[in-house]
Amino acid sequence: MKLLLLLLGCIISTSAKKCNGVLFDQRYYEPEILKDGLNKVRQLVYSRKDNTVYFLFNQGVLAYDGSVGYINLDNRLSGYYKGIRNATSISIDDKKNRIYIGSIDGLYAIGDRRIPEKFPLYEPIQHLFFKNVLYFTNMRNRMYSFDSDGVKVVDDMRDYVAETFVVDNDGNMLFTNGKKLYKLKLGTRSSAFEIITRSITALSNDLEDRLFAASLDGIFVYNKYKYALDKMSNLHEIKALTFNNMLDPIYVVFDLLVKLKNPVNCVEDDFFL
Repeated sequence: MKLLLLLLGCIISTSAKKCNGVLFDQRYYEPEILKDGLNKVRQLVYSRKDNTVYFLFNQGVLAYDGSVGYINLDNRLSGYYKGIRNATSISIDDKKNRIYIGSIDGLYAIGDRRIPEKFPLYEPIQHLFFKNVLYFTNMRNRMYSFDSDGVKVVDDMRDYVAETFVVDNDGNMLFTNGKKLYKLKLGTRSSAFEIITRSITALSNDLEDRLFAASLDGIFVYNKYKYALDKMSNLHEIKALTFNNMLDPIYVVFDLLVKLKNPVNCVEDDFFL
């Protein structure tokens, strides 16, 4: 039944070239289920160094208790990290291959030793994202940065609150507040502007530094030349999204962790020629 529901997102071409599979960014893919039975996944991040997906999921029964799990895409070894109480958000520093974890107790990081280490930041964290420095929001959704100089208010966000956010190398930020998605350019003191009113279910970026927004009716990429969103796929109800080194989407839908693999080859259909 889960596979049937998953395949409902597949698009079948009716042109001279007939393609079966999931359509994403003008290419067709075969969906591969990596893991099932995941409870309330909130985020995914991908480690380019060790080809591993890290995810935030719920281990609680009566109340939410966030934990950080992982699955290696080479050998499918999976598990989760102990010692972090109620994790709330995860992000990754690709250069150092360091996983940052926000929690109600503050900030943790997982480095090369693969053991969670506590950082000297003890305020409860709502959401975080690493891009040169670590950006995070507190439980009031106010945004700060954290680096070797300590914690600082993000000046551009003094007049705004953010529930989730993602940043590219040029300082373009997408952030959500309620059902609205906003764009802001960090370091310019310019005002944020609303891109769209739509229920956003996940924000992400890829190796090409593109910013993505998943919603109830599809997945979109931010076009920084048009200051707008371009639709990439009809995949919907996506709870979390990331991309591997080959730019293949990895996402969570229902309780399934799915990877889109090997663009499907289209075949000529003489009927349409």
